Amino acid sequence: MRTLDRTRPYGEVFGAGPARFEQDHVLFDAQGHALTEPAEPAEPEKKRARKPAEPVEPTATDAQLDAQLQG
Repeated sequence: MRTLDRTRPYGEVFGAGPARFEQDHVLFDAQGHALTEPAEPAEPEKKRARKPAEPVEPTATDAQLDAQLQG
């Protein structure tokens, strides 16, 4: 059975229920005994490649703004 390691960072749990502390996603009672075990880590999701963005053609508004900035 796991016990709370008070030499490492841990959090206090407030509210109803027997849990008083949390460390590494495991809940512990007031005496420091584990109430739950951490879940198996899920496999990371594979990232899909993004297609490159299409170039944006300047609009009339862009040309007008350029003329205003230059003149």
